[in-house]
Amino acid sequence: MSCIVKTDKVFHQINELNNSEKRKNFTKSLHNYIYDRDCYTHGFLSFLFPNFTPILEVKPPNEKPHYIIISEKVIIDNMKLHKELRKILTKISLISQGFEIKQ
Repeated sequence: MSCIVKTDKVFHQINELNNSEKRKNFTKSLHNYIYDRDCYTHGFLSFLFPNFTPILEVKPPNEKPHYIIISEKVIIDNMKLHKELRKILTKISLISQGFEIKQ
């Protein structure tokens, strides 16, 4: 995806991708979102005693297993990032299908 966004100039008309710094941030955010999604999907949920704090044991490829505390902030930040990425990916999809987008 990063190569397509960087080299296919038709996507540069999207406000969120209209300069190299924005495109770099988008591809980094997308990569991080996918990494986090994989952790949430394949992680093992536990609760710390005595407060029952939710933690996730994750085993990323080529990394040591570790634990992530799942806080309200983590969930809200993930949802905000999903919303922003979804908006940009929808614009990419529409342009790919030949539609013109309004900014």
